[in-house]
Amino acid sequence: MKDNDNEKKNIVIAQKKANISVPITVTPRVDKLDAISYCCGDPVIIQRSCQCERCRKLGCSFVLSQNICIEIPIEFSADAVITDACIDCNLYD
Repeated sequence: MKDNDNEKKNIVIAQKKANISVPITVTPRVDKLDAISYCCGDPVIIQRSCQCERCRKLGCSFVLSQNICIEIPIEFSADAVITDACIDCNLYD
């Protein structure tokens, strides 16, 4: 008897394909924070040799070299703006 009840109600299920679109604009943002630097490893001294007596009396010279590490904190983020959606119902099934 239940099947006959459904037939009497004239139930119809309709289906339609549609395409819904929404424009989204993403804007990147980068913020640089304060850099930090520090020595990495030991310094290296390169002695300059002097071949004459006169040079030794004037003083000595050398080159000091040091590797440093630099940390640059950077914060990455983005803003998103969503505008009105639209629908296209003119799709063929």
